[in-house]
This record gives sequence, structure tokens and C-alpha cells, in this order.
Amino acid sequence: MEDKTMEKASKKAVMKDNAKSIGESILRRLGSFFGDERKKKDYSVRKLSDLSGVSSAVISDLENGNSMPRFETIIQLALALDITDMDKVFSNFIGGNSNSSQGRFGQIRQCLTNLGYGTGDIHQIIQFIRYTDYLIEERVKKNAQKMSAKDNVKSK
Repeated sequence: MEDKTMEKASKKAVMKDNAKSIGESILRRLGSFFGDERKKKDYSVRKLSDLSGVSSAVISDLENGNSMPRFETIIQLALALDITDMDKVFSNFIGGNSNSSQGRFGQIRQCLTNLGYGTGDIHQIIQFIRYTDYLIEERVKKNAQKMSAKDNVKSK
């Protein structure tokens, strides 16, 4: 009986270490991604903060790998950086290509499960991502319509 208890404790320790390692890897990739995107736009941390509504401290912590932001924060930063392809963001979050046979949401589910999120939380996060995708699609359509209208005015 004692051996099973020890084995179970050992498995929990290994899972905890793996989750921590995975989390740190994700945080490094995500922080690097947002830092690179911010620099490509030639934005200071302060400017990105002003555009996104995310504090400079949170942005700095993310880019330096000090803390994982909420999903809403990731979306706010992506939108402020004019990143409309959420697969680009989440491929950095989940690692690798999000077009694998498992599918984008399957990979996100697996990653969140590995990080210890419960089924209810995972469902809410997936719903949030889907809703954000919808909002981005609508924003892209509106921008395309505005550009088309401006082109029509210029050509007259």
C-alpha cells in the first residue's frame, strides 16, 4: 500500500514538473513573439500599452518571461499590434503548427489540460477564442469596406 502511495506522489511530482516546464516554454515563446511584433511596429512598451489598454508592467513582464497574462490580455495585445490571424498568436502559445491533424482547438485543449486547467475553464477559453475570431473577422470586413469606399471616392 505504501508503494502505491509513493508511486502516486512521484507521478504527481513529475506531472507538476512537466507542467511547469511546459508553462515556462510557452511563456518564453509568447513573450518573444509579442516583443518581436512590437519591435517590428517600432512601438515602445508605453505606446503598445496606450494602444492596447494593457499596463506597461504587464507587457514588460510578458516579454521578459516573468508572468503569463490572461487570454483577454493576449487578444488585446494582438489587436493593438494589428495581428488579425489568431492562429499566428496561438501557434506561439501552443507551439508548432496549429494546422496539424489534431486541429487548432484540439491542440489548445491539450495544452490547457497539460497546464492543469479544468474542463469548464477550457470550454470557456475555447468559446472566448471563437468569439474573438468572429470579432476580428467583422473588424477585417469593416476595414475592407472602408478601404473600398475610400477607393471609390478617389476614383470619382
